Amino acid sequence: MQNLFASFEMQFEKASTIRSGLVNLDVDDAFRRKTDRQRVIIYCNAVKAWSLSGDVDGGASSFMANAGRKKAMTDRLESEALTSDCRDLATTQTERWDA
Repeated sequence: MQNLFASFEMQFEKASTIRSGLVNLDVDDAFRRKTDRQRVIIYCNAVKAWSLSGDVDGGASSFMANAGRKKAMTDRLESEALTSDCRDLATTQTERWDA
């Protein structure tokens, strides 16, 4: 679970870096919103992996060790006025890119 969390964290950072660069490009707002939506999906999967890491043998230490890293992702989303509430996302994670 810790490796899965780390992978989602890395993908979140990559997507966030790309998204921050979109400000300087001539792309429409729909594309920016879809990019933000994908970042939230990655974030929520990271949160789920982080949460599950506490349930495995010896996971309590990695759970606590990764709490700060999860908070950093949460803070980044919230600083950009994006939701960090994953409750409504579960049914839409299979959303198509061109939908």
